[in-house]
Amino acid sequence: MNRIFNEEAYYAYTDRQSHDMHPLGLLGATKERHIVSLAADGLPFVVGIGHTRYAVAHAALPEHVHPGCMEMHYCLCGSIDFEIEGQRHTLLPGEVCLTQPDMRHHLVSNAKGHQHYWFLLALPSEKEAARAFGLPADEARELRRRLAAIRRPIFSVDEQLKSLFRAIFDTLGTQPRSVYRKLVLRTLILRILATLVRNAGRRVAKRMVSSPLSRLVDDIREHPETRRTIEGMAREIGQCESRFAASFKRMTGFPPAAFIAHCRIQKARDMLLKPSLSIAGIARSLGFSSAAHFSSQFRLFCGMSPRAYRTSAKSD
Repeated sequence: MNRIFNEEAYYAYTDRQSHDMHPLGLLGATKERHIVSLAADGLPFVVGIGHTRYAVAHAALPEHVHPGCMEMHYCLCGSIDFEIEGQRHTLLPGEVCLTQPDMRHHLVSNAKGHQHYWFLLALPSEKEAARAFGLPADEARELRRRLAAIRRPIFSVDEQLKSLFRAIFDTLGTQPRSVYRKLVLRTLILRILATLVRNAGRRVAKRMVSSPLSRLVDDIREHPETRRTIEGMAREIGQCESRFAASFKRMTGFPPAAFIAHCRIQKARDMLLKPSLSIAGIARSLGFSSAAHFSSQFRLFCGMSPRAYRTSAKSD
């Protein structure tokens, strides 16, 4: 079912543990998520900007669109699985997922261990662009045009994007609300938007380079049930174990064993949508020692049991 996104419901979803309004503009603050409104700082087009660190798994969001809004996720650590216009995409560290207002999308997995920056941007009309961005009319229209023209949902970005997001949250945490703070935040947001525009044409480099490590990662994604050891994988790509572990985590955001477990759970999610497959049979086919072990791992990553996931998928 396609659902029109409701901002109020989203904030309730992302912050069930705390709904207090922070004096610095936080719409929600927990140990895992900070979601900030920049409206009081003269940036009402930034509907929300957030920093997420998942220590535990969470249920995925339903499919939705954002009328009039672009959504961006920038992966720092781990991986995030999205479905956009019916196609599955995996976001890895150093990559951005950007959806336009008309793109149906949802997070397929909110797995344990990943970190990302995020924002929801109300794309102003051409008439409103100059006032919203605080730029001369011709520059504002050009920025809006280039943002609206980004159609590739996943692309690699410059390392500086991380520093720009970090600077925003540092500013919110250290600078009292003032004209100067507004100036700093507007400058940082405009630099983020310019970085996205500049990088939007970049393909995902990791998936263009065919190397022994990238081929191994692809094979794990395709066949996560295969039994593998660190020693065997390191030997396969011609590296010592310590170097292999470091290279693997740099590429995927996970240590090897955690990545294999993540891929097994992702495959399990797809298999659970087929009612003819038993939970015990899925556990065996994916290499889990028992149905109980499978259930505990599934709950760790997805926040619910395999049976509950199957039931919720039927009701959607």
